[in-house]
Amino acid sequence: MKKTSVIAAAAAVVVVIAAVGAAFVAMRPASGAGAETAAATGETEAVSSGTAEGNVTFDWFLTASALPEIWDLEQPIFREITAATGCTPAVTIPAEDADTKLNLMITNNDLPDLMTLNNDDLIYELIEADLVWDLGEFMETYLPDSHIFTDYPEDIKNEVIRRYGGWYFYSSHMVSDDAAEIWGYPEGTEDYYEAQKYSDQFSIFINAAYAQQLGIDVKSIDTEEKLLEVMQQFADADLKNEAGADVYTLAIPMEALEEMNMRPLKYQFGTLPYDEEGNFRSEYYAPQYRHAVEFLNQCYRLGYLDQNIMTLDGTSYNTLCNSGRAAVMIGGIAGLGVGHDSEWETPEPVLSSTGDMPVFPVRGNTGIGWLRTFVSKDCENPEAIARFIDYMSSREGMLIHMYGIEGEDYTWDENGMLHRTESGGEKVEDGVSGMYGFYAFHHTNFSRSVEYVDLSAVSDLQTSLGTSDKVFKYNTSLFDLPAGYVEAGSDYAFIKNEVDSYVESELPKLMMAESEEAFDAMYEEFIQSLNDMDLPKYDEYVNIAVQEAAAEAGVDLKEEQPGK
Repeated sequence: MKKTSVIAAAAAVVVVIAAVGAAFVAMRPASGAGAETAAATGETEAVSSGTAEGNVTFDWFLTASALPEIWDLEQPIFREITAATGCTPAVTIPAEDADTKLNLMITNNDLPDLMTLNNDDLIYELIEADLVWDLGEFMETYLPDSHIFTDYPEDIKNEVIRRYGGWYFYSSHMVSDDAAEIWGYPEGTEDYYEAQKYSDQFSIFINAAYAQQLGIDVKSIDTEEKLLEVMQQFADADLKNEAGADVYTLAIPMEALEEMNMRPLKYQFGTLPYDEEGNFRSEYYAPQYRHAVEFLNQCYRLGYLDQNIMTLDGTSYNTLCNSGRAAVMIGGIAGLGVGHDSEWETPEPVLSSTGDMPVFPVRGNTGIGWLRTFVSKDCENPEAIARFIDYMSSREGMLIHMYGIEGEDYTWDENGMLHRTESGGEKVEDGVSGMYGFYAFHHTNFSRSVEYVDLSAVSDLQTSLGTSDKVFKYNTSLFDLPAGYVEAGSDYAFIKNEVDSYVESELPKLMMAESEEAFDAMYEEFIQSLNDMDLPKYDEYVNIAVQEAAAEAGVDLKEEQPGK
């Protein structure tokens, strides 16, 4: 295998794991790989001035993490991982176009040894081409006594097999009934974790300090009209942050606009992925989606949404929001990092002026996490990679890479619950220490079993919408397409890719339409362009799979409508 050096800074994708505790939970014994060190096989490239001689180096390609550009053995977390596994991975984390880069590697038959990604098209391509191991077969071959055979949640594994035809990867951010049974919950937290089933980081957020300053009751904002009135109050107040800088009335993330910004508005304004007849349709055709885009255009024309905001990259956007320069934020809260939840409040579900009921997606089956980590069948050092996976997914390994060094970065209280120290908290996702940066091996249920959070201080930022009785909940699992259903390179894949690119480029133009009339004309052109790209043909094809899934689940989507 070609040995590559790290080429870019860590991606700024963050998932915040909610975790609480109030009583002792029996701790599972550390399991998995010991501290043995393997001899290197073949010539390897040094990725750090501190790389220990004799350690095995393998390529690890990640589309998301909070890791530095080198495997720095001067940092305790990296040093502990290397000591336990005998591995010093050469980590590649492209700053942009990660999927394109990996696709090129697939085409050139030059795969990294280990790959962490979440693009289903690429995942299907890897599996169909028989380029990656079945994880169970891999571990059985190279580390048959791994803990992974006893504490990997069966329900998640079975769901992966159902969707992809095999247990091909390790899932990050696992949360399921079986995972909860394995790791346990702190006593007295059942209601809290029940609410987490309806958690979503995407919503409308109001800066708490500015709301208090102007006497605004955030929870009273329950209609589109009231939200616009509040934004006008903020605009009229000529707000300044603590440093004296101007405060923008509204901030929205422009990177991945459809996912990051439109997602919460789709929820609030009632956009469903199927029509009144129960047939799948791309959301762009839904009148509720059109109204959500029109709302952003109205904010732009009223001066609440400034063009300067619309030119920011992700890092600059997060910095602006974290420095108190946004009164209202519509997007995801997780990207702002740990410790910023208390700065924001979220209103009641916001009823649009059309009267459409807000909606919220709820999984009807077991989720399979966020990131998927694969092992290439051409990997050079399979024994070392097996040790690495085993350790990073073990209790011992997760304590190291998620929480650091005991006594320095965290402590245990008398109830056996973990508390980060002040210095440990400062290292979280810092892109230097490795602390909480190995997203590929984050485990939600493990975090919930060990980490203490004061329940009295827990906010409803991420659960307010999903737990409201004013919201229509629909089964989003019905829209999970079977593995390879939209085959890579097919006409349907081409349509989807073309539409996705077009939507990302056109949404900003729609948002900045100069008048209502201009918006109406532009949206008509938008829909016509989607039709010209054969999106209805794609929708008809997807609808076949959706109807089969609905029939299997005993769900009539025509009857599953708001208000029925």
